[in-house]
Amino acid sequence: MNGELKGTLNHMKLLPYIIGYCLFSALSVEACPPPPAVTDRVTKHGHANWKDDTLLVTDNPREAVAVPEGWRAIGGVTTEPGCAIFPGDQAVVLVKNDAWEEKTFPHEEAGITLHRVSPKGYDPSLLQTADVWIMNAHRRVRQLYPLGLLPTQKQDHYIIVVTGRAGDGDTKETRLFPNPGPFMTPLYRNFDVPRSLATFMHTTSHLFNKRRPRPETQPDEYGLTKDEYLEIVASWSDLVMHDNPKWVDNRVRFLYKVHLLLTDGDNTTVPDFEPLNQLKNYKEPFQIPVTDENLPFAVSEYIHYDLCPLVMVGLDGLLEKEGRQTDVMHILQDVHRGMYKGLLDALRHKISKEDYDTFYSWLRGNRIPFDMIDKGLAYLDKRGDAYRNWVKPSDWP
Repeated sequence: MNGELKGTLNHMKLLPYIIGYCLFSALSVEACPPPPAVTDRVTKHGHANWKDDTLLVTDNPREAVAVPEGWRAIGGVTTEPGCAIFPGDQAVVLVKNDAWEEKTFPHEEAGITLHRVSPKGYDPSLLQTADVWIMNAHRRVRQLYPLGLLPTQKQDHYIIVVTGRAGDGDTKETRLFPNPGPFMTPLYRNFDVPRSLATFMHTTSHLFNKRRPRPETQPDEYGLTKDEYLEIVASWSDLVMHDNPKWVDNRVRFLYKVHLLLTDGDNTTVPDFEPLNQLKNYKEPFQIPVTDENLPFAVSEYIHYDLCPLVMVGLDGLLEKEGRQTDVMHILQDVHRGMYKGLLDALRHKISKEDYDTFYSWLRGNRIPFDMIDKGLAYLDKRGDAYRNWVKPSDWP
């Protein structure tokens, strides 16, 4: 399909943009306006905009933009020759045809086709790693979502390799991060860093629960809002489905050290790295759900990327203490089947009131005992191969 995506546009919320574009086009001499100007803006992940001789990345104007002759849109839908529109907040990404290549993969578990887009002449060994990551991440994450994608959500998905485009990739200032969306995800971090696979796994989980959601994958409960739930699932998945069990163990122990600092009752003791070093003298509890509408950026970072995965590792520890009738994976699968109103509702049915109250207290900012983390890690170590080597059951859609 070479840059074009086919499928039901209405479900992906593109129809209003296309209608708006048509009204605009009727009043304009040009078929569609050029993409917005590139601005030098660095987000927490990397440069949001970029322009060079063969690549353009810029903000989405929510209307169709011109695609120059000899270029193509990545993750955009062609509205008419020379024009493409991009969904939601997904970045506008244009590449020059003679400088970029594509490789396609059938994502059999989800019933869609994946496209890896990369610069010509890119290191073949890195592309081999990229291809393994792409297939493993999408296959493994699919096990969290037994109902799969809706028929109207089965459009192709594009993964663009931009690692090294803005520099050595060691810091956000030397990374390029086109904002992902329903039709495009970037591979943007260095391939020799284990955290890079985790962030890609995280973004892939959001493809299923945030960017192509169904009602069952977005529960919204009192005590655990939809936004926090989506981060809980994504942050847990980027740990338990990772290729490197040793890195996972070290990562969880590192997160727990951060958790200890922020639950010691002394708001002057904080981590010494950005952005969490900005939490000094922050007096509110670090809790889920978030109650402060003007939450500082550093607090949301801690909640989403530290507390969210820790409470789920601790939950597996609680389940081990109870005698292991189920595990976190099966609980999340049941939630995503629509069997419960959400995670808290499922836990009220599956664990004792005492342990439910303990888990809920962790969400509300109480310290998680390390023995629960240790038990959870031991279980993940035992079950890791099953998560990594998962095969879709024959009765799943």
